[in-house]
Amino acid sequence: MARMSKHSVRQNNEKNVLQAVINDGPIARSQVAKALKLNKVTVSDIFSQLLDEGYLEVVGSGEGSQAGGRKPTLHRFNPHYGYVVSFDLGFHATDMMVTTLTGQVLHSANFWGEGAPIAERLAFMVQQVQAFQEAIAGQTLHGLLGVAIGVHGIVNHNQVVDSPFMALDGIELAPYFEQALAVPVVLENEANLAALYARDFTELAAAQQDLVALSIHKGIGAGVVIDGQLFRGANGGAGEVGRALAPDDQGQLVKIETLCSEDAVLAQLATVCGHALKAEEIASLTKTATPAVQPVLAQFVMRLTLVIHNLVASYDPKIVVINSGLIAANPDLLTDLTRALTAAGHAVPLTLGEAGEHAITLGGTTLIVHQVLGLGSRQLHF
Repeated sequence: MARMSKHSVRQNNEKNVLQAVINDGPIARSQVAKALKLNKVTVSDIFSQLLDEGYLEVVGSGEGSQAGGRKPTLHRFNPHYGYVVSFDLGFHATDMMVTTLTGQVLHSANFWGEGAPIAERLAFMVQQVQAFQEAIAGQTLHGLLGVAIGVHGIVNHNQVVDSPFMALDGIELAPYFEQALAVPVVLENEANLAALYARDFTELAAAQQDLVALSIHKGIGAGVVIDGQLFRGANGGAGEVGRALAPDDQGQLVKIETLCSEDAVLAQLATVCGHALKAEEIASLTKTATPAVQPVLAQFVMRLTLVIHNLVASYDPKIVVINSGLIAANPDLLTDLTRALTAAGHAVPLTLGEAGEHAITLGGTTLIVHQVLGLGSRQLHF
């Protein structure tokens, strides 16, 4: 194994110090040196450099030791260093979030997109970013540092290789935004971003290292974290469980997401009820024991249990995090899923994603922050 050069060792130490300050700040130099098992002089020199470069700021003094002496100076990552933008480019709408590099939300917005030409949607996204840049000009050291875009399809090597629900009309998303905004742009599958959100933004303890985030929207997809790292597969298609085959009511094999995605279930309920329904209206129908609703929901639970069963059998996660507006609005469905999964022989905990519709954009935040700061596989805890 080749030895690292002094320059490489120094760079590695700098990134480790930066990670420690983001995760545990406000923090003293001595605490970082002890945690990283580095020489205090080395850490002090790195702190001085990061302060000079604007990454860190002093926020006061910590508690002195019992023996007395000078109180340690505390540092944190500078919230005014710059900001990043994250989008969830969904079929029905686009979510936008602007955050600091420590995950503090500065701005969020949602704008309708269904039916609009993709060129118009992308141009509007750029306009929204530029409007925010103008509104906050001069308030940060470096302004916009990067953009992340969650895509409801397969992404490989920062390119969309399959977009089943939205025609991109030949537009390459990353170059389009890079040219318009002059910053790095990263693309990722939306379920993968939801998994990154669960890993870096939630209090799932040891389960953060091995989890599945199941996204149920127009399609069904899973983000898989193994040993703390996102698993994408050979070509970016890991977790595309919605494309697994299952028999429909006529016994024909179809993609299971055409049977039990959120859009599919709402369409089935609209058929039996004679009118369109919103997710939050379903609970009232179940409470009034509307006969036509129960079989549809029971079938939804059965089919989704099959999806989760196969995910658990394949990846052996410690927890499954479900991101679904339909289930969030009807929590009894989560209870039914848990009961059905236990009956199938799996005792893996199921939980709803804490951020709801913002899981994808916050997952994009951690992805682009890692790239902007060059942190590689180092984990952050926002």
